[in-house]
Amino acid sequence: TTFEVRQRYRQRRDLLLLAATYWTLGDPAATLPQLRQPAMGHACEWETSMILRLDPALVKGHEAVVPTASGNGFEPAIRAWTTPDRTAEGHIGDPAAATADKGERLFTIFADGLVRLIDRMHAWDGASWDG
Repeated sequence: TTFEVRQRYRQRRDLLLLAATYWTLGDPAATLPQLRQPAMGHACEWETSMILRLDPALVKGHEAVVPTASGNGFEPAIRAWTTPDRTAEGHIGDPAAATADKGERLFTIFADGLVRLIDRMHAWDGASWDG
């Protein structure tokens, strides 16, 4: 984790150690009203849409898949889990709602978010906590 790396380099003051996942680099639910899912799942509407955009031949029968609710994993805590703990089918969310058009929009939203993060990193003064 970034915390462990920071501990290893605790004497250094010139490091900006960050971690991000692509699905936190934007807010698709706020800008893409046709999404059924408000957040990322696994093999869900969002991921299936992106795969449909990249290579539709990799997705088969998603239209018939029954949604698996994401639930609340004791938020605000983070609960440890593996996919079989939550779903026998292997997905969390609603892959039946996926489309290639949604996938294109999701890629744009996440790419724009990454650019904004890189711009913030570039503008960082090297010391401030205001990133």
